[in-house]
Amino acid sequence: MTVFDLQSVDELVLRDFNYCVIDEVDSILIDEARTPLIISGPAERPSGRYYKASKIATAFERDIHYTVDEKRKTVLLTEQGYADAEEILDVKDLYDPREQWASYILNAIKAKELFLRDVNYIIRGKEVLIVDEFTGRVMQGRRWSDGLHQAVEAKEGLPIQNETVTLASISYQNFFLQFPKLCGMTGTAATESAEFESIYKLKVTIVPTNKPMIRKDESDVVFRATTGKWQAVVVEISRMHKTGRPVLVGTTSVEQSDSLSEQLREAGIPHEVLNAKPENVEREAEIVAQSGRLGAVTIATNMAGRGTDIILGGNAEFMARLKLREMLMPRVVRPAEGVFVSVKKPPPTKTWKVNESLFPCGLSKENSRLAEEAVQLASKTWGQKSLTELEAEERLSYSCEKGPVRDEVIAKLRSAFLEIVKEYKGYTDEERKKVTGCHCIPCGKFWLLRDICFLILSFF
Repeated sequence: MTVFDLQSVDELVLRDFNYCVIDEVDSILIDEARTPLIISGPAERPSGRYYKASKIATAFERDIHYTVDEKRKTVLLTEQGYADAEEILDVKDLYDPREQWASYILNAIKAKELFLRDVNYIIRGKEVLIVDEFTGRVMQGRRWSDGLHQAVEAKEGLPIQNETVTLASISYQNFFLQFPKLCGMTGTAATESAEFESIYKLKVTIVPTNKPMIRKDESDVVFRATTGKWQAVVVEISRMHKTGRPVLVGTTSVEQSDSLSEQLREAGIPHEVLNAKPENVEREAEIVAQSGRLGAVTIATNMAGRGTDIILGGNAEFMARLKLREMLMPRVVRPAEGVFVSVKKPPPTKTWKVNESLFPCGLSKENSRLAEEAVQLASKTWGQKSLTELEAEERLSYSCEKGPVRDEVIAKLRSAFLEIVKEYKGYTDEERKKVTGCHCIPCGKFWLLRDICFLILSFF
């Protein structure tokens, strides 16, 4: 029996827009309302011009050769800027259709003044990766259009990738307004109720919390200079750290989080940093799982805002899975194929070893034996080093889930997992009683308390 009787892919069509349900609706429809969805195509433009324009932008001075509107993210050349640019380039008109130097110069100045490293983007290898200002995460595969991304690459001295031209564009707001029926959910919609009503004709309904809210909101503290603010933040972190209470510090950029991290190192305060840098993104789940433990200090960008659940005392289930993963993976995962091997410098060996300080306690002899038996059975049944990493991760995930299972190996692994969870939970529950709550220090406009209140509710 066939469900769809189609002769060719060309017969597939998209049905009319009808009903749309949006998660974190205020983030999509309000915060990112103007974010464009773009269909682009390749454009051939000489890369040498980007480097030349970047050198000119570096030599030019603000308010002498150009002006900057930071709110609108635009730049304008002054009369002197035009004259000097034309003289350097030996052209009569920057807007000459045969040359069109103006867009190169303006983009180079934008890259210099408005797009900052470790704030708007990070460098990974030889790539410029955009950092989302609302989530703090790297927007993999996204590129700025109209030559701006190439201007940033030239500023950083990186290889210029092909430019793209916009073929079609629509904002989130205009796209979702095409749905006759629209709804969504979020923990922070009440403050935007007027905008939802006026723009989208949506009414906001507040669902009462299951338990009374016991969070204590302190008054805002405002400083004249950023130096004083960060000194006060370090003092506050130190004070809370001495009591053992876990601390979450919210920053607005990679640059800020790294700067604060350096100050905490100088103060001798152990901490973790969660931002868009690759080495930190890879450890995101691990960092979040430990950020509610006794004495933990976590510096985070907006990555730890929406959808993040920090459990006081630590996440026993995550730690149990990590322990089982540490034991299972070396036995069942085969070495990566197609890796170039150098005689002088062999590739680094993949390791799943986890720092023991991450776990709340060592495993008892009984649970160690149970886990070892489960891993040996898995290795014998599935084959020694016979699975890809993805296949092994999938089977481990299934082993750590709830629900009925018939597979003997999965059942054995799940039994070991549950026993390890039970052992770890005894320690994390004790820590939870000691820490009593989490201290949050939001630093910046994107870390308003309304954005993290849903997250703090689970702390107490």
